[in-house]
Amino acid sequence: MTEVTNAVATTDYFGPNESKKARDYRKRLAALEEEAQPYFTPWQDAANHFMPGSVRISTRGTNTNRTLNPLPDPDIVNGVGVLARRIFESGMMASLTNPLRPWCAIGTIDPDVNKSQRAKMWYHQAVEWMFGVLAGGNAYQVLPKIYGTLGTHGTSGNIQEPDEKDTVRLYN
Repeated sequence: MTEVTNAVATTDYFGPNESKKARDYRKRLAALEEEAQPYFTPWQDAANHFMPGSVRISTRGTNTNRTLNPLPDPDIVNGVGVLARRIFESGMMASLTNPLRPWCAIGTIDPDVNKSQRAKMWYHQAVEWMFGVLAGGNAYQVLPKIYGTLGTHGTSGNIQEPDEKDTVRLYN
């Protein structure tokens, strides 16, 4: 379960020994939360209907009476919203970023360079490497979740970090 809360932005969260990087991240988080504040209510309403139990947006700090298995929302009559989100995720995955076929190409804006055999070989090798990195990591497992959040809330975020084993690791 994901919880967005202003409690993360308090000065005592990391303690007196926090690093400069942690302090900078905390400041950035507080600024982002302040900017997103008007959207919290509509996002929570959308999450309740399309992603029940997976997102809780709280502006009151940490919720101490949190349950692991929340009761179903009485406003949900059937699972059509959840099914619509899953179909959206699958459709986006199958059409935009299908792991079974190349879904992007690289090149330059100069058509003469793009016609060069050396350039074509380099582009081909670079695309093969890029798709190998994506397939070897967790990108194709995280992308459907990103698409589902994007379809539900109109926005989505993820973190991409270098990884010793997978080269690139995505977090959502």
